[in-house]
Amino acid sequence: MWNSHISATNLIDTAVKAIGARLPPRWRLRDRGRGAAVQAPQDALPGADAVWELRDPDGLASDILVEAQANPVEPRMVGRVADRLQALSESICGQTGAPSSLLEPDAIVDKESPRGRIVRVDWEALAHRWAMDYDFASSNVPTTWLEPRGTGALFSRLRDTGIRYAVTGSFAGHRLAPIAEPRLAALYVDDPDIAARSLGLRPAETGGNVFLVRPFDPVAFERAEHDDGIAFARATQVLPDLMTGPGRGPAEAEALLAWMRDHEALWQLPLTETT
Repeated sequence: MWNSHISATNLIDTAVKAIGARLPPRWRLRDRGRGAAVQAPQDALPGADAVWELRDPDGLASDILVEAQANPVEPRMVGRVADRLQALSESICGQTGAPSSLLEPDAIVDKESPRGRIVRVDWEALAHRWAMDYDFASSNVPTTWLEPRGTGALFSRLRDTGIRYAVTGSFAGHRLAPIAEPRLAALYVDDPDIAARSLGLRPAETGGNVFLVRPFDPVAFERAEHDDGIAFARATQVLPDLMTGPGRGPAEAEALLAWMRDHEALWQLPLTETT
């Protein structure tokens, strides 16, 4: 048993180094814990041998549960090990407050079965639940810039820029549910410094009229909607941004929420695309 334990430990050490060396530049893989550090919250469910953290260049991270086998793994064992690690992952998520322990008990989503596809989503309750754990300024990385000629000049440049971006915040909300003329433009971009140079913006600690925001997740760019040559974030992204944004953002969120209630067919995705 002792020799087997040492062999498994050596396997984990070797694997994390070998895989880490093969990752793209600025990606990182690290060993976060072994044995007791990766126990399931339920006594009946054995823990994983290790947990690794995979982190991308933007700082987004995901945990990987590891099962180490000193002996050759037979094909018939793969399904059993995979099922156990999946059950462990779901059990840990349920204890740590991940969305799958939060959404179903609150009747925000309904599934065909515990592991089946989602058949109903209370999108309004989901938006409010998301806003409890999300904050536009702290969840993302915003930087403040100045366009001396005004936001009109900024949007003119956006029509010809080659950078990836998505407009969110007041201008995106105003496009669908106008309540007052917006003054501050907020854009999701991959790299604020590169975007600022491309758009001719100046750094501004105070008095800026442009937020360039590196999103915490690339999903902010997905399925952007184009209107008059401008890429806007989807309403489902703009809503929580306004809910948790500065100034009159919450009031603009209420106007957008009312528009979304009246135009569900225009923005909702099929459930097969949201599972």
